[in-house]
Amino acid sequence: MVKDLGINIFRKKTWLLIFAFCFTYWAYLIPHTRMIIANDAIDFESSGRLIYQSGWLEFFRTGPHREPLYSALVALSMAWANFLSIDYQLILKIFQLMLLFSTQILLIVLLRKLSVRDGVIKAAVFYFGISPAVINAAFSVYYEIMVFPFVVAAVLIAGSLWSDIHLKRNYGPILWKTILFGVCFGLLALGRGVFQAVFYFFILPFCIFALWALFSRRGFILRRALIFIFAAVIIFYSSVSYVKTMNLRYNGERVLSKNHLFIFLASAYKRSQPISPRIIASNIASIPGTGVCRLFFSQQECEYADWYGMLRFSPEVSQKLGAIPKDRQESEVIRLVAGKVIDHPFQYIFFSIVEALKMPFWESTQNGYVNYPEFLTKFYNHPFVRFGSRLFAGLMTIAAFIFVTFDLWRMRRQHFNPLFFVWLMIAAYIFCYSSCCVLTRYTLPIASMYIVCISVAIDATTRRKNFDEQ
Repeated sequence: MVKDLGINIFRKKTWLLIFAFCFTYWAYLIPHTRMIIANDAIDFESSGRLIYQSGWLEFFRTGPHREPLYSALVALSMAWANFLSIDYQLILKIFQLMLLFSTQILLIVLLRKLSVRDGVIKAAVFYFGISPAVINAAFSVYYEIMVFPFVVAAVLIAGSLWSDIHLKRNYGPILWKTILFGVCFGLLALGRGVFQAVFYFFILPFCIFALWALFSRRGFILRRALIFIFAAVIIFYSSVSYVKTMNLRYNGERVLSKNHLFIFLASAYKRSQPISPRIIASNIASIPGTGVCRLFFSQQECEYADWYGMLRFSPEVSQKLGAIPKDRQESEVIRLVAGKVIDHPFQYIFFSIVEALKMPFWESTQNGYVNYPEFLTKFYNHPFVRFGSRLFAGLMTIAAFIFVTFDLWRMRRQHFNPLFFVWLMIAAYIFCYSSCCVLTRYTLPIASMYIVCISVAIDATTRRKNFDEQ
């Protein structure tokens, strides 16, 4: 069991060196970085302070606010900071580094379950601990870091449940893993609302499997599958529904967080506007990043191709949302977006593909909202580092995802591969975000899944190369 949990890594010199370097680097950055409170960070800080000073009821009365899980972490940091008479940002950095470290441990467990060689795992975990984008998430007041460990945990639990439903006859392991699965996805949704939709993508394979068991008269498998499906949905829905009900009761909106309807509708407005060859070309050029787009197009054209382009329609969208009764906003926005899609189907598909293709370009030294030491700022701003790391990581991610997709298809009839849920997490998350405009930091919750795909692809290709050479 100790070995399965990956705890024995601390008995090995190489692992000790890897984590010693990461801890030293993090320890240096804690006093030498400053969290910049601007844009969404203002919301997270104010929400956390509201919870800390006035409690949860006031949080709901003055809402809806952003997803509550990260605000709770900020409030907890403020409470500890007040007790210790220090700046809350120091405590928040430590908490967020704990989340990063726990994600590294879970990555080790997942990669070992996928039979990736130890050397590749070490490289993957080390890079994840020093990645500029991941470090930025750990040292900024933004909520992406909150879901890091739960993404990996959800994939691990889903793979284990799939095997248990197939093989085990006693219900004990299935029941407690189902509880963990529902709680894990509940926390994911409370940390990042998009996981409300991703949850049902994860339930879908189990529903298909239950239908197969029904038609093939595998009653014992069918019972276990149905127990999992119903219990997981109830646990997940209860956690999410509680927050929505509290918002409805105290501020009149049955939502998990604010802004998602605005972004969804504003993105549809942007996609339904007349387009020109330059708009098409600038959107394609913006896929690797706005910096690449600006090599070929004006700043104004690139801003329109980026997330900020939808803000041009902010007055119109805000007026439209304001005219809709709060209890009907969600259904009405879906109707309005569906109308835009029907009126401009090819444009909508094009822009959805563009946004989906942006998602693998997750690495960045320019996510902002953190003041770094001068030498690190200069290093991050060097063109080779700034553009090279992003392009290299993005192309590696795309190639690895394609490799994993074909590998899963090739092995589909042989045996279940737990890598499927890694693939599903990436595919479902990207699909959900393809319906709106995206920022680089939106991709960070699944950065660990990208690392897993890259690790698996490198491990498999080097194994085959070594085999061919022999």
